[in-house]
Amino acid sequence: MIAIVQFDGASRTHLERMLAAKQLPGLASLRSRGTWLELGTPAVHFEGAAAYSLSTGVDLGAHGL
Repeated sequence: MIAIVQFDGASRTHLERMLAAKQLPGLASLRSRGTWLELGTPAVHFEGAAAYSLSTGVDLGAHGL
C-alpha cells in the first residue's frame, strides 16, 4: 500500500518540535513505519509562490508572486 501525506503551509520546525514532544502520536507512528521525504521546490525562499509555480509551470522570477 502506498499513502502520501503532504503538508501545505505547515512549518517543518514546528512539526519536528511537536514530534519530539510526542504531541503528534499518529504522525510519529506513520513516520516510524514509512519514509520521510522532502519535495523539491523552485521557490526555496518564497514558499508561498511554490504552489503557483508547481501548478502552472511558471518560474518564480516570471510570475513574481
